[in-house]
Amino acid sequence: MSKFGKLNLNYKLMKPFINAASESDTENYILFEVSTDEELKKEEVRTVAIDFCLVLDVSGSMKEPFEGGMTKLDAAVKAAEHLYDFIGEKDTISVVLYDSQPYVVLNRARLTSKSDYERILRNAYNHGGSTNISAALAQARQILKANTDKLKRVIFLTDGLPTVDTEQDGIREGLLLAQEGVVITALGIGRDFNYNFIQELTKPSRGTTDHLKTPNEAISIFAKAFKSAKSTVVSDVELTLQFSEKVRVGEYYRVVPETTYYGKCEMDNNRTVKLKIDDIEYNRLYKYLFQIIVPKLKTPYEGKFRIATAKISYSILASNQKQEHTIDIVIEHTHDVQKYSSELQTLRETVMRCQINKLFVKLDEAVKKGDKKSIASILEELIEKTRELGEIQLEERCLKMKEDYIARGIISNEDLIRLGNESTKVNGDGTMDVPDFSSVFDSSR
Repeated sequence: MSKFGKLNLNYKLMKPFINAASESDTENYILFEVSTDEELKKEEVRTVAIDFCLVLDVSGSMKEPFEGGMTKLDAAVKAAEHLYDFIGEKDTISVVLYDSQPYVVLNRARLTSKSDYERILRNAYNHGGSTNISAALAQARQILKANTDKLKRVIFLTDGLPTVDTEQDGIREGLLLAQEGVVITALGIGRDFNYNFIQELTKPSRGTTDHLKTPNEAISIFAKAFKSAKSTVVSDVELTLQFSEKVRVGEYYRVVPETTYYGKCEMDNNRTVKLKIDDIEYNRLYKYLFQIIVPKLKTPYEGKFRIATAKISYSILASNQKQEHTIDIVIEHTHDVQKYSSELQTLRETVMRCQINKLFVKLDEAVKKGDKKSIASILEELIEKTRELGEIQLEERCLKMKEDYIARGIISNEDLIRLGNESTKVNGDGTMDVPDFSSVFDSSR
């Protein structure tokens, strides 16, 4: 084992036992958990340096009122100002402002003066055109192309939809950033952006999303994104699953740090699935969920069966050392009715919570298409799942959306934003120790 430690890879099955006499295939779910060992939690193993890039919307709508007598732009600038205290000596910070075009006001700088940093951010008030998201992200990508050994992070903020370009243009740039090893945190402010769009933007890079509802929340979430990056100890993480003959794999989800529906897994000709997963922080637990189908037995058998092997490979940042570990995923065929009738209840609930995010994605698509039948059906399913889970707040939101839809024939964008945001947080974020930023914001400043 490396002197810097290693990752732990464990798994759980929703159905550890299946009926040996089953006349049909069996659906099951595998939950993988990834965490650091104690050595990787030590101070000397933490990330040394990061290239940060803030990409801030300064279009005309950002000057609209927000909360507490502030505009959306005021809140964004104030939150960005507070990030100064989190920037280390070896970090670099870039700032790209954008409306109909991007404006680079800070390019991979090492900061020495807080007053200079704040003065640079004040350039945000000099603009106010329409919105070109893909151009802004492309500019961030060009800045971060510099060949450094640092982690690369983008914090992207928008208050609306692209008007000069399209959502697909933005999603393409999100993919290109991911291919460059850049992780995106995408934040929406106000009531006019599309939550599903910002989630699609972050999917390739395994980034996260959030909805900024107040100035204080803006500061907290900006700071949390910086602290998260500085807690990273492992990068270039890949999970490889080699499935046994006839075992099929279906949909998969990231459970935490943010619940994300990724759709169907693609298996190659060697029955292998390879997936890039999150960079790993020392103080966070990561979970990934896979739907599988175990084939019925052709000949009588009772006992253990290896359904797959799982290999995790990664680089430890402190040493740039590559490591990998492999485990077997084993299920047991049995004639014991009590055993094969049982399920791991907590994992079943995790599956249902993940499906809430999937249903949100489907609902957003149905709303865009004006598919009334699908909208009604999806809302019913959301109500049913949230009620069974005892997620009272989510259930009430879905009931309200259904009532509004029946009464007015529409679903408000504000309701979609809130549902989208909540659907990504239903499983928590895996953080083991949560920093408190509640005292950072001072409205008198």
